[in-house]
Amino acid sequence: YYAMTGATVTSFANGLDQPSGIAINGNRLFVTDFSTGNIHVYDIDTGDELSVLETGQSGITGIVVSASNRIWFVNYLQNKVYQIIPQ
Repeated sequence: YYAMTGATVTSFANGLDQPSGIAINGNRLFVTDFSTGNIHVYDIDTGDELSVLETGQSGITGIVVSASNRIWFVNYLQNKVYQIIPQ
């Protein structure tokens, strides 16, 4: 158990339908959306949305981004783990 005092909580990203997973790689924040299957990519420093990766798969929950920029995500509805390999 850890109690944090004196912290400020602010909203970072809006407009998501059902955000369900989060990962950080460098200064990029990756957020999955359960209902749409999209992966939203934000610049951590500015809060700007940089891109949206459309997987076409609703049910995405967990996400990890590797040092080589591979994106791994879990699809809860399909009981599968997928990877996206950058070109």
